[in-house]
Amino acid sequence: VGPGYVECLGTTCVATACLHGYAPCAGLCALCPVAGVSAHGCAGSACLATVCSAGFLLCGGACAYCPVVVGAAGYRCEAGGCVLDGCAEGYRPCATGCCPWTLWLVDSTANVGFNISLALDSLGNPHIAYTDHTNRTVKHAWFDGAAWAMEVVDWGASGSIEIDAADNLHLSYCHLSFCRGGLRYAVRSGGAWSFEDVDAASGVGADSSLKLDRAGNPHIAYGDAGTNRVKYARRTGGLWSIEIVEASIVIGSAVALALDATDQPHVSFGDRWNRDFM
Repeated sequence: VGPGYVECLGTTCVATACLHGYAPCAGLCALCPVAGVSAHGCAGSACLATVCSAGFLLCGGACAYCPVVVGAAGYRCEAGGCVLDGCAEGYRPCATGCCPWTLWLVDSTANVGFNISLALDSLGNPHIAYTDHTNRTVKHAWFDGAAWAMEVVDWGASGSIEIDAADNLHLSYCHLSFCRGGLRYAVRSGGAWSFEDVDAASGVGADSSLKLDRAGNPHIAYGDAGTNRVKYARRTGGLWSIEIVEASIVIGSAVALALDATDQPHVSFGDRWNRDFM
């Protein structure tokens, strides 16, 4: 197919030159890919692309067209096509490819922005719990789609925020400066906060991590600086139960909690003393 010139090699007729769009490969004229191809090569009896033009990516012996995406970090081959492979600094993945990040100054009133925890409500609006070190308070900031607002929740630090299906806010944090008031749990419903003391021991509640199970019950993993333990608290039927996660000599830091599909808890944390990660 597509021969231009042939010659005999013993009793075999082989192609030595081929018409445009074909290349002699293993004595045959093999059809070569054309779109975006700068150079060809043979792989056995097949003609494959070896170099692609600008705007194309070599994928499986052919040149796949890569659509121009502003802010693209690169491209990769997938199912024979060219797809976006991440966004450059200052851009994020979005429905149209890569979109620039939008930045807001949420709070600049004091030494703020520590122990940040972020959650989205049913409208996709962000809610942020964070620590104000200057005033030693836990704050809540939220965006309503038009502007940012903020409020002081309580005295304390190290908040972890969750939002339930009814858009009620749930927050765990250590109460008072240096966690002297222990671990506290707060709920904002109808615009008002209500509070519960979960573990009132002094020094308890730093680096808390809060999750809600399928029934809406709160689960909290947190550190206890007084006993150098990582603890886990959960509320069922209106009552709190508390367990020690690790009974050996462990000084917990950066505690993280996740619940699996059956609401079983999984906890990770750091060991400040041995500099290990659990």
